[in-house]
Amino acid sequence: MLDLCLWIGQSADGKIRVLYEHYMKSVSSRYLISYRSAHPESMKINVLVNEALRILRNCSSHLQDAVVKEHLQYFVKRMQFSGYPQEYRYEVMMRAFKINQQERTRKRTTENGGNNKKKKRKQWYDQERYDGVMFVEVTPNAELKQKVQKACTKNRLKVKVVEKMSRSVKASLQRSNPFGWRSCGRGDCPTCVRGIEVNCRARGVVYEIECVDCTTTERKMYRGQSGRSLYERMKEYVKNWEEGSDDACLHTHAEKFHHGDQFQIDVHLLKECYGKPTSRMVSEAVLIQDLPAEQSMNSKAEWTYVRLPRVTVS
Repeated sequence: MLDLCLWIGQSADGKIRVLYEHYMKSVSSRYLISYRSAHPESMKINVLVNEALRILRNCSSHLQDAVVKEHLQYFVKRMQFSGYPQEYRYEVMMRAFKINQQERTRKRTTENGGNNKKKKRKQWYDQERYDGVMFVEVTPNAELKQKVQKACTKNRLKVKVVEKMSRSVKASLQRSNPFGWRSCGRGDCPTCVRGIEVNCRARGVVYEIECVDCTTTERKMYRGQSGRSLYERMKEYVKNWEEGSDDACLHTHAEKFHHGDQFQIDVHLLKECYGKPTSRMVSEAVLIQDLPAEQSMNSKAEWTYVRLPRVTVS
């Protein structure tokens, strides 16, 4: 239903503007909720106050007062026609005027820059002063942040250093899956058949394969990444292992440490980066470099195929 009547005219301040005022169809009922109705008193007064507010909102703020007054007087006559006494009509109009004044004050404050929260959220660092942002781990008294910021300032780098908050206590204690691990039920799943409690359906992951039988020496581990599911990737590992492929890390480990015999493995998900291939590859490179050489089953080619620059702050 059309509530507004639009036209271009001269406003109260003398300027030419697009103005609008409240409009009612000729077939619309002028009768309001009856004063004698069995509705609760609070409900009747709220209905009338909201109707008066609707008229005030449908009148342009630049409209002349005489036009707005005419619409409100007609609304008061409608209340009188519906049986409301003078004290009731006065209470309704006073409430409507008060709420309308609060709304317009809030709107002016927002237009004049009162909505600073959204601006700060979008521009939380000075773009003219800084060219970018660098996140660092949280340390006591922000020591790492201060050292990195000092190093950036010393080398004339326009970088704002911000501490990246660590995992909250809630996130550490909360479990998104309260029922825990469940087998996928596929008879050819290398992890579920071995009873390894890992999500074999996860895609875009960085994983770790660990030899459980290496008890006399340090346990050997292989770290890798895959954009496919862990189920598909582990099937390839097991197939190459059974076929005795020279490129298979599990076959090479079996020949070197277990006289070619089968050994038990365990699989861990180190990081899930679904839809973020760059983050996945960088995470794999960092985790491979962090693994000691005597514990790694990765080949030397995998140690250096993604070289990451190391920056130290003294």
